Amino acid sequence: MRNKFCYWRKIKFLLVAGSMLVLAACRQEGATHRPRLIFNCDGTDLLGNFMFNRRPLSLADVNAYVDAYAGTQITTFMMCSGAHNGYYRSAYTRIIGEEVPGMAVDTTLEDPEDIGVYYRNYLNVEREGTDVITAVLQRAREKRLETFISYRMNDLHFNATDQSPLSYCDFWANHPEYWVNEDVGWHSMGAFDFAHPEVRAFKTGIIAEQLDKYGHLLDGFDLDFMRFIVYFKQDEGVKHAPLMTELVRAVRQKADGVSARTGRKILLSVRVPVDMDFCLRKGLDVKEWVRLGLVDMVSIGVHWRGIPDMPVAKFRARLENDRIPLLATIDDGGFKPREVYSHGMRRGMAAHIYAQGGDGIYLFNHFIGGAYDETLPQESKCRRIIEPLLLHELGSPETLRRRNKTFAIDDGSSAAYGYLPDTPLPLAVSATGQSVAELYVADHPAEDQPEEAILFIRTDRPEPLDVSVNGTRLNEQEPAYVTAFNRDHNLQNTETVYAYRIPVTLLRQGDNSVAFRSQAGEVTVKRLEIALCYGPVETNGYF
Repeated sequence: MRNKFCYWRKIKFLLVAGSMLVLAACRQEGATHRPRLIFNCDGTDLLGNFMFNRRPLSLADVNAYVDAYAGTQITTFMMCSGAHNGYYRSAYTRIIGEEVPGMAVDTTLEDPEDIGVYYRNYLNVEREGTDVITAVLQRAREKRLETFISYRMNDLHFNATDQSPLSYCDFWANHPEYWVNEDVGWHSMGAFDFAHPEVRAFKTGIIAEQLDKYGHLLDGFDLDFMRFIVYFKQDEGVKHAPLMTELVRAVRQKADGVSARTGRKILLSVRVPVDMDFCLRKGLDVKEWVRLGLVDMVSIGVHWRGIPDMPVAKFRARLENDRIPLLATIDDGGFKPREVYSHGMRRGMAAHIYAQGGDGIYLFNHFIGGAYDETLPQESKCRRIIEPLLLHELGSPETLRRRNKTFAIDDGSSAAYGYLPDTPLPLAVSATGQSVAELYVADHPAEDQPEEAILFIRTDRPEPLDVSVNGTRLNEQEPAYVTAFNRDHNLQNTETVYAYRIPVTLLRQGDNSVAFRSQAGEVTVKRLEIALCYGPVETNGYF
Protein backbone atom coordinates (compact mmCIF):
# COMPACT_ATOMS: atom_id res chain seq x y z
CA MET A 1 0.00 0.00 0.00
CA ARG A 2 2.83 2.38 0.84
CA ASN A 3 4.55 1.68 -2.51
CA LYS A 4 1.27 2.31 -4.32
CA PHE A 5 0.88 5.64 -2.51
CA CYS A 6 4.45 6.64 -3.42
CA TYR A 7 3.78 5.67 -7.04
CA TRP A 8 0.75 7.97 -7.30
CA ARG A 9 2.59 10.74 -5.48
CA LYS A 10 5.36 10.53 -8.12
CA ILE A 11 2.75 10.63 -10.91
CA LYS A 12 1.12 13.69 -9.34
CA PHE A 13 4.52 15.37 -9.02
CA LEU A 14 5.32 14.70 -12.69
CA LEU A 15 1.94 16.04 -13.80
CA VAL A 16 2.34 19.25 -11.81
CA ALA A 17 5.95 19.65 -12.97
CA GLY A 18 4.84 19.10 -16.55
CA SER A 19 2.13 21.70 -16.16
CA MET A 20 4.64 24.21 -14.85
CA LEU A 21 6.98 23.53 -17.78
CA VAL A 22 4.11 24.09 -20.20
CA LEU A 23 3.23 27.34 -18.39
CA ALA A 24 6.84 28.51 -18.59
CA ALA A 25 6.94 27.70 -22.30
CA CYS A 26 3.68 29.57 -22.80
CA ARG A 27 5.14 32.59 -21.03
CA GLN A 28 8.08 32.60 -23.43
CA GLU A 29 5.71 32.10 -26.35
CA GLY A 30 3.55 34.97 -25.13
CA ALA A 31 6.11 37.51 -26.32
CA THR A 32 5.20 36.85 -29.95
CA HIS A 33 1.40 37.05 -29.80
CA ARG A 34 -0.61 39.79 -31.50
CA PRO A 35 -0.32 43.39 -30.31
CA ARG A 36 -2.74 44.28 -27.55
CA LEU A 37 -5.08 47.22 -27.17
CA ILE A 38 -5.92 47.08 -23.47
CA PHE A 39 -8.84 48.83 -21.83
CA ASN A 40 -8.51 49.22 -18.05
CA CYS A 41 -12.01 49.48 -16.60
CA ASP A 42 -12.04 51.78 -13.61
CA GLY A 43 -14.45 50.16 -11.18
CA THR A 44 -16.02 53.39 -9.96
CA ASP A 45 -16.81 54.46 -13.53
CA LEU A 46 -18.76 51.23 -13.85
CA LEU A 47 -20.27 51.22 -10.34
CA GLY A 48 -21.30 54.86 -10.75
CA ASN A 49 -22.92 53.89 -14.08
CA PHE A 50 -21.61 57.06 -15.69
CA MET A 51 -21.95 55.58 -19.18
CA PHE A 52 -25.72 55.47 -18.66
CA ASN A 53 -26.22 58.82 -16.97
CA ARG A 54 -25.87 57.48 -13.43
CA ARG A 55 -29.11 55.52 -13.42
CA PRO A 56 -29.29 52.60 -10.94
CA LEU A 57 -26.90 49.95 -12.20
CA SER A 58 -28.25 46.65 -13.51
CA LEU A 59 -26.63 43.52 -14.90
CA ALA A 60 -27.87 44.59 -18.32
CA ASP A 61 -25.95 47.86 -17.92
CA VAL A 62 -22.78 45.96 -16.95
CA ASN A 63 -23.10 43.83 -20.08
CA ALA A 64 -23.76 46.88 -22.24
CA TYR A 65 -20.71 48.59 -20.76
CA VAL A 66 -18.49 45.69 -21.81
CA ASP A 67 -20.18 45.48 -25.21
CA ALA A 68 -19.35 49.12 -25.93
CA TYR A 69 -15.66 48.20 -25.91
CA ALA A 70 -15.97 44.68 -27.29
CA GLY A 71 -17.09 45.79 -30.75
CA THR A 72 -13.84 47.69 -31.34
CA GLN A 73 -10.11 46.98 -31.68
CA ILE A 74 -9.90 46.33 -27.92
CA THR A 75 -8.22 42.94 -27.43
CA THR A 76 -7.95 42.88 -23.64
CA PHE A 77 -10.44 43.92 -20.97
CA MET A 78 -8.86 44.62 -17.59
CA MET A 79 -11.27 44.89 -14.70
CA CYS A 80 -10.03 46.95 -11.77
CA SER A 81 -10.82 44.99 -8.61
CA GLY A 82 -10.83 47.87 -6.13
CA ALA A 83 -8.92 50.69 -4.52
CA HIS A 84 -8.80 50.67 -0.71
CA ASN A 85 -12.04 48.76 -0.45
CA GLY A 86 -12.94 46.28 -3.15
CA TYR A 87 -15.64 45.62 -5.70
CA TYR A 88 -16.45 42.14 -4.37
CA ARG A 89 -17.05 40.51 -0.98
CA SER A 90 -13.62 39.95 0.53
CA ALA A 91 -12.15 38.55 3.71
CA TYR A 92 -9.76 41.52 3.77
CA THR A 93 -11.80 44.63 2.96
CA ARG A 94 -15.34 45.92 2.80
CA ILE A 95 -17.09 46.71 -0.45
CA ILE A 96 -16.58 50.35 -1.37
CA GLY A 97 -19.30 52.44 0.25
CA GLU A 98 -20.41 49.69 2.63
CA GLU A 99 -21.41 51.08 6.00
CA VAL A 100 -20.86 49.08 9.17
CA PRO A 101 -22.88 49.39 12.41
CA GLY A 102 -21.74 52.28 14.54
CA MET A 103 -19.82 54.03 11.75
CA ALA A 104 -20.14 57.82 11.93
CA VAL A 105 -20.48 59.13 8.37
CA ASP A 106 -19.83 62.85 8.00
CA THR A 107 -21.70 63.92 4.85
CA THR A 108 -19.53 67.04 4.54
CA LEU A 109 -16.54 64.90 3.58
CA GLU A 110 -15.44 64.11 0.04
CA ASP A 111 -17.97 62.41 -2.26
CA PRO A 112 -20.07 60.67 0.42
CA GLU A 113 -23.06 60.42 -1.92
CA ASP A 114 -21.06 58.92 -4.80
CA ILE A 115 -19.42 56.46 -2.42
CA GLY A 116 -22.85 55.36 -1.24
CA VAL A 117 -24.07 55.03 -4.84
CA TYR A 118 -21.24 52.63 -5.61
CA TYR A 119 -22.37 50.31 -2.84
CA ARG A 120 -26.06 50.50 -3.73
CA ASN A 121 -25.24 49.72 -7.36
CA TYR A 122 -23.08 46.81 -6.25
CA LEU A 123 -26.06 45.45 -4.34
CA ASN A 124 -28.29 45.83 -7.40
CA VAL A 125 -26.04 43.49 -9.37
CA GLU A 126 -25.65 41.12 -6.43
CA ARG A 127 -29.44 40.77 -6.23
CA GLU A 128 -29.30 39.53 -9.80
CA GLY A 129 -27.10 36.67 -8.64
CA THR A 130 -23.52 37.81 -9.29
CA ASP A 131 -20.92 40.48 -8.52
CA VAL A 132 -19.65 43.16 -10.89
CA ILE A 133 -16.22 41.56 -11.39
CA THR A 134 -17.65 38.16 -12.27
CA ALA A 135 -20.23 39.79 -14.55
CA VAL A 136 -17.60 41.82 -16.40
CA LEU A 137 -15.19 38.92 -16.84
CA GLN A 138 -17.91 36.55 -18.04
CA ARG A 139 -19.29 39.07 -20.53
CA ALA A 140 -15.80 39.90 -21.83
CA ARG A 141 -15.11 36.20 -22.35
CA GLU A 142 -18.41 35.81 -24.20
CA LYS A 143 -17.23 38.62 -26.48
CA ARG A 144 -13.92 36.79 -27.05
CA LEU A 145 -11.83 39.38 -25.25
CA GLU A 146 -8.73 38.53 -23.25
CA THR A 147 -9.59 38.99 -19.56
CA PHE A 148 -7.40 40.39 -16.80
CA ILE A 149 -7.95 41.66 -13.29
CA SER A 150 -5.99 44.85 -12.65
CA TYR A 151 -5.07 45.34 -9.00
CA ARG A 152 -4.01 48.78 -7.77
CA MET A 153 -1.01 48.08 -5.59
CA ASN A 154 -1.20 51.26 -3.47
CA ASP A 155 -4.19 53.35 -4.46
CA LEU A 156 -4.21 56.77 -2.79
CA HIS A 157 -7.71 57.87 -3.75
CA PHE A 158 -9.31 56.76 -0.51
CA ASN A 159 -6.63 57.05 2.14
CA ALA A 160 -6.97 60.46 3.72
CA THR A 161 -8.74 61.27 6.94
CA ASP A 162 -10.57 64.18 5.29
CA GLN A 163 -12.59 61.64 3.31
CA SER A 164 -15.64 59.59 4.15
CA PRO A 165 -14.89 56.46 6.22
CA LEU A 166 -17.09 54.64 3.70
CA SER A 167 -14.16 54.87 1.30
CA TYR A 168 -11.13 53.54 3.16
CA CYS A 169 -10.45 50.04 4.41
CA ASP A 170 -10.31 49.07 8.07
CA PHE A 171 -6.75 47.71 7.91
CA TRP A 172 -5.52 51.12 6.76
CA ALA A 173 -7.57 53.04 9.30
CA ASN A 174 -6.48 50.82 12.18
CA HIS A 175 -2.75 50.89 11.40
CA PRO A 176 -1.35 54.39 10.80
CA GLU A 177 2.03 52.97 11.81
CA TYR A 178 2.04 51.22 8.41
CA TRP A 179 1.73 54.49 6.48
CA VAL A 180 4.64 56.14 4.68
CA ASN A 181 3.83 59.40 6.53
CA GLU A 182 5.84 61.53 4.10
CA ASP A 183 4.51 64.20 1.79
CA VAL A 184 5.83 63.44 -1.71
CA GLY A 185 2.58 64.12 -3.57
CA TRP A 186 -1.20 64.01 -3.39
CA HIS A 187 -2.38 61.79 -0.49
CA SER A 188 1.08 60.23 -0.12
CA MET A 189 1.08 60.65 3.67
CA GLY A 190 -1.35 57.74 3.91
CA ALA A 191 0.33 55.48 1.39
CA PHE A 192 1.03 51.97 2.68
CA ASP A 193 4.74 51.44 3.46
CA PHE A 194 5.66 48.08 1.94
CA ALA A 195 8.72 47.83 4.19
CA HIS A 196 6.32 46.36 6.78
CA PRO A 197 5.78 42.61 6.33
CA GLU A 198 2.20 43.07 7.52
CA VAL A 199 1.48 45.34 4.55
CA ARG A 200 3.01 42.91 2.07
CA ALA A 201 1.05 40.04 3.63
CA PHE A 202 -2.16 42.07 3.42
CA LYS A 203 -1.59 42.82 -0.26
CA THR A 204 -0.55 39.31 -1.27
CA GLY A 205 -3.52 37.94 0.66
CA ILE A 206 -5.93 40.06 -1.37
CA ILE A 207 -4.24 39.09 -4.64
CA ALA A 208 -4.32 35.39 -3.76
CA GLU A 209 -7.99 35.70 -2.84
CA GLN A 210 -8.78 37.27 -6.20
CA LEU A 211 -6.82 34.63 -8.11
CA ASP A 212 -8.65 31.88 -6.25
CA LYS A 213 -12.05 33.49 -6.75
CA TYR A 214 -11.72 34.57 -10.39
CA GLY A 215 -8.87 32.46 -11.78
CA HIS A 216 -11.21 30.31 -13.88
CA LEU A 217 -12.26 33.46 -15.77
CA LEU A 218 -8.82 35.01 -16.20
CA ASP A 219 -6.20 35.12 -18.91
CA GLY A 220 -4.01 37.36 -16.79
CA PHE A 221 -3.49 39.40 -13.63
CA ASP A 222 -2.12 42.94 -13.73
CA LEU A 223 -0.17 44.53 -10.88
CA ASP A 224 -0.74 48.25 -11.39
CA PHE A 225 2.17 49.95 -9.63
CA MET A 226 1.26 53.31 -11.18
CA ARG A 227 -1.69 53.55 -8.80
CA PHE A 228 0.17 55.09 -7.02
CA ILE A 229 3.91 55.26 -7.33
CA VAL A 230 4.68 55.46 -3.59
CA TYR A 231 5.77 52.25 -1.82
CA PHE A 232 8.53 53.15 0.61
CA LYS A 233 9.86 56.18 2.41
CA GLN A 234 12.02 58.48 0.34
CA ASP A 235 15.53 57.18 -0.29
CA GLU A 236 14.57 53.67 0.89
CA GLY A 237 13.31 52.23 -2.39
CA VAL A 238 16.59 50.76 -3.62
CA LYS A 239 17.29 49.19 -0.24
CA HIS A 240 13.86 47.59 -0.11
CA ALA A 241 13.62 46.55 -3.79
CA PRO A 242 14.34 42.87 -2.93
CA LEU A 243 11.23 42.90 -0.73
CA MET A 244 9.08 43.91 -3.68
CA THR A 245 10.79 41.33 -5.89
CA GLU A 246 9.84 38.65 -3.39
CA LEU A 247 6.26 39.95 -3.39
CA VAL A 248 6.11 39.67 -7.19
CA ARG A 249 7.64 36.20 -6.94
CA ALA A 250 4.91 35.17 -4.48
CA VAL A 251 2.22 36.43 -6.86
CA ARG A 252 3.88 34.60 -9.74
CA GLN A 253 3.87 31.35 -7.78
CA LYS A 254 0.24 31.81 -6.80
CA ALA A 255 -0.80 32.55 -10.38
CA ASP A 256 1.07 29.47 -11.60
CA GLY A 257 -0.55 27.34 -8.92
CA VAL A 258 -4.04 28.50 -9.90
CA SER A 259 -3.13 27.97 -13.56
CA ALA A 260 -2.05 24.39 -12.88
CA ARG A 261 -5.23 23.71 -10.91
CA THR A 262 -7.66 25.20 -13.43
CA GLY A 263 -5.78 24.36 -16.61
CA ARG A 264 -6.01 28.02 -17.64
CA LYS A 265 -2.80 29.89 -18.25
CA ILE A 266 -2.74 33.13 -16.21
CA LEU A 267 -0.23 35.71 -17.38
CA LEU A 268 1.26 38.18 -14.92
CA SER A 269 1.65 41.76 -16.12
CA VAL A 270 2.94 44.89 -14.40
CA ARG A 271 2.40 48.60 -15.08
CA VAL A 272 5.41 50.65 -13.98
CA PRO A 273 7.03 54.07 -14.56
CA VAL A 274 8.65 54.95 -17.90
CA ASP A 275 12.13 55.45 -16.43
CA MET A 276 14.08 52.39 -15.26
CA ASP A 277 16.15 54.31 -12.70
CA PHE A 278 13.01 55.90 -11.26
CA CYS A 279 11.42 52.44 -11.00
CA LEU A 280 14.33 51.24 -8.91
CA ARG A 281 14.27 54.34 -6.71
CA LYS A 282 10.65 53.48 -5.95
CA GLY A 283 11.60 49.90 -5.05
CA LEU A 284 10.60 48.28 -8.35
CA ASP A 285 13.46 46.28 -9.87
CA VAL A 286 11.63 45.63 -13.14
CA LYS A 287 14.73 44.44 -14.97
CA GLU A 288 15.29 41.80 -12.30
CA TRP A 289 11.65 40.68 -12.47
CA VAL A 290 12.01 40.12 -16.19
CA ARG A 291 15.40 38.41 -15.84
CA LEU A 292 13.93 35.99 -13.30
CA GLY A 293 10.92 35.26 -15.50
CA LEU A 294 8.48 36.56 -12.89
CA VAL A 295 6.39 38.64 -15.28
CA ASP A 296 5.00 38.02 -18.76
CA MET A 297 4.25 41.57 -19.87
CA VAL A 298 5.33 45.11 -18.96
CA SER A 299 3.39 48.33 -19.51
CA ILE A 300 4.97 51.71 -18.88
CA GLY A 301 3.30 54.96 -17.93
CA VAL A 302 3.44 58.09 -15.84
CA HIS A 303 1.11 59.34 -13.16
CA TRP A 304 -2.29 60.36 -14.55
CA ARG A 305 -1.39 63.06 -17.04
CA GLY A 306 0.44 60.79 -19.42
CA ILE A 307 3.03 61.93 -21.91
CA PRO A 308 2.72 62.23 -25.70
CA ASP A 309 6.20 60.85 -26.46
CA MET A 310 6.52 57.60 -24.50
CA PRO A 311 10.21 56.49 -24.42
CA VAL A 312 9.44 52.91 -25.43
CA ALA A 313 12.71 52.25 -27.27
CA LYS A 314 14.78 53.65 -24.41
CA PHE A 315 12.96 51.51 -21.84
CA ARG A 316 13.34 48.42 -24.02
CA ALA A 317 17.09 49.03 -24.29
CA ARG A 318 17.40 49.36 -20.51
CA LEU A 319 15.30 46.24 -20.03
CA GLU A 320 17.79 44.23 -22.12
CA ASN A 321 15.07 41.84 -23.22
CA ASP A 322 13.66 41.86 -26.76
CA ARG A 323 11.09 39.12 -26.22
CA ILE A 324 8.83 40.24 -23.41
CA PRO A 325 5.82 42.28 -24.60
CA LEU A 326 6.31 45.96 -23.81
CA LEU A 327 3.29 48.25 -23.95
CA ALA A 328 2.80 51.93 -23.14
CA THR A 329 -0.06 53.81 -21.52
CA ILE A 330 -2.25 56.46 -23.09
CA ASP A 331 -3.84 58.17 -20.12
CA ASP A 332 -6.74 60.62 -19.96
CA GLY A 333 -4.50 63.36 -18.63
CA GLY A 334 -2.97 66.12 -20.69
CA PHE A 335 -1.42 69.49 -20.23
CA LYS A 336 -1.64 71.70 -17.16
CA PRO A 337 -4.03 73.22 -16.33
CA ARG A 338 -6.38 70.27 -16.85
CA GLU A 339 -6.67 69.79 -20.62
CA VAL A 340 -7.82 66.48 -22.04
CA TYR A 341 -5.80 65.10 -24.95
CA SER A 342 -7.39 65.69 -28.34
CA HIS A 343 -8.18 63.06 -30.98
CA GLY A 344 -5.15 64.02 -33.04
CA MET A 345 -2.88 63.80 -30.00
CA ARG A 346 -4.18 60.35 -29.10
CA ARG A 347 -3.50 59.13 -32.62
CA GLY A 348 -0.06 60.70 -32.51
CA MET A 349 0.69 59.08 -29.15
CA ALA A 350 -0.41 55.66 -30.42
CA ALA A 351 1.59 56.00 -33.63
CA HIS A 352 4.61 57.04 -31.57
CA ILE A 353 4.33 53.94 -29.36
CA TYR A 354 4.12 51.58 -32.34
CA ALA A 355 6.96 53.31 -34.22
CA GLN A 356 9.16 53.00 -31.11
CA GLY A 357 8.64 49.23 -31.11
CA GLY A 358 5.77 49.03 -28.60
CA ASP A 359 3.81 45.78 -28.54
CA GLY A 360 0.54 47.50 -27.79
CA ILE A 361 -1.29 50.23 -25.93
CA TYR A 362 -2.76 50.31 -22.43
CA LEU A 363 -5.72 52.71 -22.26
CA PHE A 364 -6.22 54.12 -18.77
CA ASN A 365 -9.36 56.13 -17.89
CA HIS A 366 -10.39 55.99 -21.55
CA PHE A 367 -14.09 56.40 -20.80
CA ILE A 368 -16.63 56.68 -23.59
CA GLY A 369 -20.22 57.73 -23.23
CA GLY A 370 -20.01 61.32 -22.07
CA ALA A 371 -17.20 61.30 -19.53
CA TYR A 372 -16.12 64.73 -20.77
CA ASP A 373 -18.20 67.57 -22.13
CA GLU A 374 -17.43 68.74 -25.65
CA THR A 375 -17.39 72.52 -25.58
CA LEU A 376 -15.56 73.33 -28.82
CA PRO A 377 -17.39 75.17 -31.61
CA GLN A 378 -18.71 72.99 -34.42
CA GLU A 379 -16.32 74.50 -36.97
CA SER A 380 -13.25 73.59 -34.90
CA LYS A 381 -10.81 71.10 -36.38
CA CYS A 382 -10.19 69.72 -32.86
CA ARG A 383 -12.16 67.29 -30.69
CA ARG A 384 -11.37 66.47 -27.06
CA ILE A 385 -14.25 64.22 -26.01
CA ILE A 386 -13.38 60.50 -25.92
CA GLU A 387 -15.43 58.86 -28.67
CA PRO A 388 -15.87 55.20 -29.73
CA LEU A 389 -14.32 56.03 -33.12
CA LEU A 390 -10.87 56.18 -31.52
CA LEU A 391 -11.18 52.56 -30.39
CA HIS A 392 -11.42 51.57 -34.05
CA GLU A 393 -8.17 53.36 -34.87
CA LEU A 394 -5.69 53.04 -32.01
CA GLY A 395 -5.26 49.27 -32.22
CA SER A 396 -2.77 49.08 -35.10
CA PRO A 397 -0.39 51.19 -37.19
CA GLU A 398 -2.42 50.27 -40.28
CA THR A 399 -5.65 51.84 -39.04
CA LEU A 400 -3.72 54.93 -37.93
CA ARG A 401 -2.07 55.43 -41.30
CA ARG A 402 -3.05 58.64 -43.10
CA ARG A 403 -5.25 59.70 -40.19
CA ASN A 404 -4.79 63.27 -39.00
CA LYS A 405 -2.38 63.36 -36.06
CA THR A 406 -0.61 65.68 -33.66
CA PHE A 407 2.85 64.78 -32.39
CA ALA A 408 4.12 66.51 -29.28
CA ILE A 409 6.80 66.67 -26.60
CA ASP A 410 6.11 66.19 -22.90
CA ASP A 411 5.68 69.72 -21.54
CA GLY A 412 6.73 68.66 -18.03
CA SER A 413 3.21 68.11 -16.68
CA SER A 414 4.05 64.46 -16.02
CA ALA A 415 6.18 65.37 -12.98
CA ALA A 416 4.67 63.65 -9.94
CA TYR A 417 5.77 61.76 -6.81
CA GLY A 418 9.43 62.52 -7.50
CA TYR A 419 9.42 61.71 -11.23
CA LEU A 420 11.36 64.27 -13.29
CA PRO A 421 10.34 64.20 -16.97
CA ASP A 422 13.02 63.65 -19.59
CA THR A 423 12.00 66.58 -21.76
CA PRO A 424 13.60 69.76 -23.13
CA LEU A 425 10.49 71.73 -22.16
CA PRO A 426 10.14 74.33 -20.88
CA LEU A 427 12.91 75.58 -23.19
CA ALA A 428 14.62 78.91 -22.61
CA VAL A 429 15.20 80.90 -25.83
CA SER A 430 17.29 84.02 -26.25
CA ALA A 431 18.70 86.19 -29.03
CA THR A 432 22.29 85.17 -28.39
CA GLY A 433 22.21 81.56 -29.55
CA GLN A 434 20.03 78.72 -30.79
CA SER A 435 17.91 76.57 -28.49
CA VAL A 436 17.03 73.16 -29.91
CA ALA A 437 14.43 70.47 -29.19
CA GLU A 438 13.93 67.12 -30.93
CA LEU A 439 10.36 66.21 -31.83
CA TYR A 440 9.66 62.62 -32.90
CA VAL A 441 7.35 62.09 -35.87
CA ALA A 442 6.15 58.50 -36.10
CA ASP A 443 4.67 58.75 -39.59
CA HIS A 444 6.63 58.47 -42.83
CA PRO A 445 5.92 61.82 -44.52
CA ALA A 446 7.72 60.84 -47.73
CA GLU A 447 5.55 57.74 -48.12
CA ASP A 448 2.22 58.91 -46.72
CA GLN A 449 2.48 62.46 -48.10
CA PRO A 450 0.36 64.60 -45.75
CA GLU A 451 -1.31 67.57 -47.38
CA GLU A 452 0.24 69.97 -44.91
CA ALA A 453 2.25 70.10 -41.71
CA ILE A 454 1.87 72.76 -39.04
CA LEU A 455 4.26 73.53 -36.17
CA PHE A 456 2.51 74.94 -33.07
CA ILE A 457 4.64 76.76 -30.50
CA ARG A 458 3.32 78.02 -27.17
CA THR A 459 5.49 80.60 -25.43
CA ASP A 460 5.19 82.27 -22.06
CA ARG A 461 4.78 85.69 -23.67
CA PRO A 462 4.62 87.27 -27.15
CA GLU A 463 8.07 87.49 -28.73
CA PRO A 464 9.04 87.30 -32.44
CA LEU A 465 11.02 84.12 -33.13
CA ASP A 466 13.33 82.74 -35.76
CA VAL A 467 12.32 79.09 -36.16
CA SER A 468 13.89 76.34 -38.23
CA VAL A 469 13.11 72.64 -38.75
CA ASN A 470 15.93 70.28 -39.67
CA GLY A 471 18.14 73.24 -40.56
CA THR A 472 15.66 75.13 -42.77
CA ARG A 473 14.10 78.36 -41.57
CA LEU A 474 10.30 78.58 -41.52
CA ASN A 475 8.85 81.76 -42.98
CA GLU A 476 5.12 81.14 -43.42
CA GLN A 477 2.85 81.62 -40.44
CA GLU A 478 -0.83 80.62 -40.20
CA PRO A 479 -2.31 82.65 -37.30
CA ALA A 480 -5.86 81.47 -37.99
CA TYR A 481 -4.80 77.87 -37.39
CA VAL A 482 -4.15 78.59 -33.72
CA THR A 483 -7.87 78.88 -33.02
CA ALA A 484 -9.02 76.49 -35.74
CA PHE A 485 -6.92 73.69 -34.19
CA ASN A 486 -7.83 74.78 -30.62
CA ARG A 487 -4.20 75.33 -29.70
CA ASP A 488 -5.11 78.53 -27.82
CA HIS A 489 -7.05 76.50 -25.28
CA ASN A 490 -6.29 77.30 -21.62
CA LEU A 491 -3.90 80.17 -22.31
CA GLN A 492 -2.48 81.47 -19.05
CA ASN A 493 -1.56 85.09 -18.40
CA THR A 494 0.58 86.32 -21.35
CA GLU A 495 1.01 82.95 -23.08
CA THR A 496 1.00 83.14 -26.87
CA VAL A 497 0.72 80.48 -29.58
CA TYR A 498 2.34 80.62 -33.02
CA ALA A 499 1.54 78.39 -36.00
CA TYR A 500 4.15 77.87 -38.73
CA ARG A 501 3.62 75.96 -41.95
CA ILE A 502 6.34 73.33 -42.46
CA PRO A 503 7.16 72.16 -45.98
CA VAL A 504 6.30 68.47 -45.77
CA THR A 505 9.53 67.54 -47.55
CA LEU A 506 11.48 68.87 -44.54
CA LEU A 507 10.05 66.28 -42.19
CA ARG A 508 11.40 62.79 -41.64
CA GLN A 509 10.25 59.74 -39.74
CA GLY A 510 11.94 59.85 -36.33
CA ASP A 511 13.50 62.83 -34.58
CA ASN A 512 13.12 66.25 -36.18
CA SER A 513 15.27 69.12 -34.94
CA VAL A 514 13.38 72.31 -34.10
CA ALA A 515 15.64 75.29 -33.42
CA PHE A 516 14.69 78.67 -31.94
CA ARG A 517 16.22 82.09 -31.56
CA SER A 518 14.34 85.12 -30.28
CA GLN A 519 14.57 88.37 -32.17
CA ALA A 520 14.85 90.46 -29.01
CA GLY A 521 14.37 89.40 -25.39
CA GLU A 522 14.30 86.07 -23.60
CA VAL A 523 11.24 83.85 -23.99
CA THR A 524 10.28 80.33 -22.89
CA VAL A 525 8.83 77.69 -25.20
CA LYS A 526 6.24 75.80 -23.13
CA ARG A 527 4.66 73.50 -25.71
CA LEU A 528 5.77 72.12 -29.06
CA GLU A 529 3.55 70.18 -31.47
CA ILE A 530 3.50 69.14 -35.13
CA ALA A 531 0.14 68.47 -36.76
CA LEU A 532 0.05 66.35 -39.91
CA CYS A 533 -3.06 66.91 -42.03
CA TYR A 534 -3.95 64.12 -44.47
CA GLY A 535 -7.38 65.44 -45.42
CA PRO A 536 -10.60 67.00 -44.13
CA VAL A 537 -11.39 66.28 -40.50
CA GLU A 538 -14.72 64.72 -41.51
CA THR A 539 -12.94 61.94 -43.43
CA ASN A 540 -9.42 61.80 -41.92
CA GLY A 541 -10.22 62.55 -38.29
CA TYR A 542 -10.29 65.54 -35.99
CA PHE A 543 -7.13 66.93 -34.46
